[in-house]
Amino acid sequence: MTRTIFIFLFFFLFWGTIQAQEKNQITYIANQGVYIEYNGKKVLIDALHDEHLSHYQATRVPYRLIMNSASTPFERVDLFLVTSALGDHFDTDLTVKFFEKHKESIFVAPQQVLDTMGNLAHLEAQFYPIQETDKGMIYAMDGINIQTFPLKHSYNKESEGVVNMAYLLDFEGLKILHVGDANFLPENLNSIQKAIGKGVDYAILPDWFFENKADIAKVKKRIKAKKFIAAHVLNMKTAAYSTRLKNRVKEFNMDMTVFVRIGQYETIEK
Repeated sequence: MTRTIFIFLFFFLFWGTIQAQEKNQITYIANQGVYIEYNGKKVLIDALHDEHLSHYQATRVPYRLIMNSASTPFERVDLFLVTSALGDHFDTDLTVKFFEKHKESIFVAPQQVLDTMGNLAHLEAQFYPIQETDKGMIYAMDGINIQTFPLKHSYNKESEGVVNMAYLLDFEGLKILHVGDANFLPENLNSIQKAIGKGVDYAILPDWFFENKADIAKVKKRIKAKKFIAAHVLNMKTAAYSTRLKNRVKEFNMDMTVFVRIGQYETIEK
């Protein structure tokens, strides 16, 4: 079977799977990339990137085709958010193609991300850059409010100096938090706790927030959420890892899903 035929068949497999799913859900796209649909509003976060880091899931070609052809369910996307400029969260060419097709979508991302995109004057009306000092409501639309705040990025040599933005989405009372590649630091936990106040319905966190029981206890205390979703999981970690992680948090009475399989989804319940 040629690669072209394989991609073609895979495209329709994904397309059929997505169409069959219910509305009001958070769908796993890649690494920390998710598609959120709730009450008719559609949001993509970190959802378009290539095989920048082979040990993390990239956006599969079928999903790229569906998004950039504006096919169901991506025929109209309200918001496209990016947490950082790193290649396992964002790709310049794929994102430009998306916005050339989606004239209705609003792009919210750190200025550092937009700086990689060159001269895009024809798309400027759709782009909302965030400065690292921005810590408040930066966009509001019918049915969604967005609060953004910077969190220190998990550190390695490649990520030195990278701006990482967290997003708190409020769908008229239903709240979803996405922290990007936030490092597990006291100052980050302080910022999250301050931003979410009494809590959120869903918290999408990197899996290193649940590495051991001491860290889990801090998450439980500082990040009040009805449901936790662990993402940014290494490729080689499968369903068995998901089970271990869920068992690890069980004694803390935390409800958690681990995103390890592309297309996996969590039904949103308010």
